[in-house]
Amino acid sequence: MKILMASSELSPLIRSGSLADTLASLTSELRTLGHEVSVVLPYYRAIRENKSIKARKTGVKFTVPVGSGRYPCEVFETKTPAGVQVFLVSRDEYFDRSGIYGTDDRDYQDNAARFIFFTKCVLELARRADPAPQVLHLHSWETAIAPALVRDQRLPFRTVLSPHGLEYQGNFWSFDFGLTNLPGDYFSAQGLEYFGSMNCLKGGIIYADAVVLPGERFVDAAQTPDYGCGLDPVLREQRHKLVGIPSCDDVTGWKPDADTALAAPYSKGKPAARGRNTEDFLQAAGLAPGASARTIVTFTEATRQAGIDSLLGALDRLLVEDVRIAVLGGVPAELAIPLEVARRKHAGKFVQFGEFDETLARKALAAADLLLLPAPVEPEAVWLRRAVLYGAMPVAVQCGGLFQYVRDWEPGANLGNVIPQYFAAGTNKAARQLALGNLIVRCAGCLVAIPVLPWLADAMAALDASPARQVANFHTLFNVALAVVFIGLLDPLARLCAKLIPPGPTAADPGAPQYLDAAVVKSPSLALADATREVLRMVDIVQTMLTTFLEALRSDDRKLLATLAEMDDDLDRLHNAVKQHLMAISRQDGLSEVDANRCSDILAFTINLEHVGDILDKNLRELAAKKIKRKLTFSDDGLEEISNMHRCLLDNLHLATSVFVLGDIQSARALMAEKDRMRDLEQEANDNHLRRLREGKPQSIETSSLHIDITRDLKRIAAHIASVAYPILERTGSIRRSRLRDEGTMPGEPQHRPS
Repeated sequence: MKILMASSELSPLIRSGSLADTLASLTSELRTLGHEVSVVLPYYRAIRENKSIKARKTGVKFTVPVGSGRYPCEVFETKTPAGVQVFLVSRDEYFDRSGIYGTDDRDYQDNAARFIFFTKCVLELARRADPAPQVLHLHSWETAIAPALVRDQRLPFRTVLSPHGLEYQGNFWSFDFGLTNLPGDYFSAQGLEYFGSMNCLKGGIIYADAVVLPGERFVDAAQTPDYGCGLDPVLREQRHKLVGIPSCDDVTGWKPDADTALAAPYSKGKPAARGRNTEDFLQAAGLAPGASARTIVTFTEATRQAGIDSLLGALDRLLVEDVRIAVLGGVPAELAIPLEVARRKHAGKFVQFGEFDETLARKALAAADLLLLPAPVEPEAVWLRRAVLYGAMPVAVQCGGLFQYVRDWEPGANLGNVIPQYFAAGTNKAARQLALGNLIVRCAGCLVAIPVLPWLADAMAALDASPARQVANFHTLFNVALAVVFIGLLDPLARLCAKLIPPGPTAADPGAPQYLDAAVVKSPSLALADATREVLRMVDIVQTMLTTFLEALRSDDRKLLATLAEMDDDLDRLHNAVKQHLMAISRQDGLSEVDANRCSDILAFTINLEHVGDILDKNLRELAAKKIKRKLTFSDDGLEEISNMHRCLLDNLHLATSVFVLGDIQSARALMAEKDRMRDLEQEANDNHLRRLREGKPQSIETSSLHIDITRDLKRIAAHIASVAYPILERTGSIRRSRLRDEGTMPGEPQHRPS
């Protein structure tokens, strides 16, 4: 079969994330299976300036229509080191730039025109090919309008779309639709239109013949609001064309005994040199040396589905232990500042490299004790295999992408899930004792089961012919057998675990200040730094309260609601302590204007955080309790709207924390924009709720007042959180004191163009 692929990246020619690596592995695998594969890429400046890439002119030149004009294109050709033919689409106006998608965390404003032009060039190349390709395999949103163009022009190609991250959708202004030259009926709810804008990925999913997602589990997860990134309704409608295929996991060239990137090659039989690689990587990464400390490495990219937000949430608990953590790769823009705060806070124990570098990745694997795969649904399985080859233990958190590696009768399926429990326990000694006991029991069971696996396999086959049922039956019986054998040994096992992990000191009072020191009040800069650390503890409490509220609302759990009142009491006590500390600072003679402003900013933020706690305790807790008492149920749409507002609120809290710590004006502007977005979400939720009331939906009628009150209170919380941006914007003259429209501005006139 002849396959023409179109992508914005391909390793090793050009790379910004895992898309490039996946495509390189996929092309190699397809060629091994006997398919004829070619790839089309934009001819970026980075490719042109790479001396190791030899590109030649093909003599092919043509023009394609983009909107009202026609634009020329010249095609070059090269090959990857693996021998894959690559066509390079050249147009300097679009691709002779320093970045692939943008610079300085900002996308290029003309990305719609750039990649619509590129996609049309791909189709023109496919038309001219002799013999023509049977399949066009399109990767990510950059080429996702191709299926619509193929359908409109009735081209004889089958189209396959691989999104490579549903967060990246190619959302553009509605007037950019004109650049596609498609008929107007393609810009509809059944086409590329998405809440008034053009959504390239949505159109690709609708018009493609098949949509490939990374693994069967992700096919199911993508159809839910948590992982569908707003496209879950479209994916549910198009579920008949969704295909789950595990990521290619090519490990060719990844051998530690022949890896020239390492300071000292090593092997399973000669592991001693691995210590030199650890020293080399720690020095390169700026991490503190220490033979007893464990090194944890994770690879990530600029999407929340890579799971870096999960790692960030657990970072403080992890770094209490004797560990060092290195993150390699890009991160979502909204997490860049929190990660920088974490790097400064944990200097020598935590580092994040913004750009992925393969040489550094090889060094990291050779130094790592653990490779963390924090993706919430599907990890990059290729890194799992590479980690095993390099002697690092992979740890997967909340994901199902490892199913392809679990063999029939694999005792590790019963053993491996205990390891994340142990590390997730953090400093909770009791939880770690429990996880250790579980680990000991399962290890003992596995040691007994391994020698008799052949007989067990025959026994399971006799019970049921289905392989799937055999696996399920075995694991069920295995766990039942462990329970029967060890139930009489619980007391000695508990004593052993207590001896191996002695109980720690009683947990500190969360409402008591940990960093405030009256002795440093006479040094305002130090005293203010201490106050800042306490405010970050207040932020943690507020975040926990927000998360607890939504969990209680979803599960109708009265016990969770009761913890909200306790956390609000802790928040009040911490607020009072910080306030008294700040008052003592403000009374110091000779306080500089900078310190006085900072003191005022900290006090204002603590007051607003305390108000947020009151709203959660006094208002939202009572609303959730009323829902539980009356046994009410939100409609699916209503609960999803509340969840969306809640998710936006947590993002705002993270952004506000960054603004509070760093005082960054761009982040302050972004926070104000998020406040407006929250207002829009509330209005949209209420409009939708009223529509459901008019339709007479019983659930909406029962929960009408609850729905409106909850969305109102969530918006109030957003306003309190966003208040941290006002002092920064006011001091820089970036905000007006009044939100009243200028007299010369007519209603409906656009004030700005959103990014």
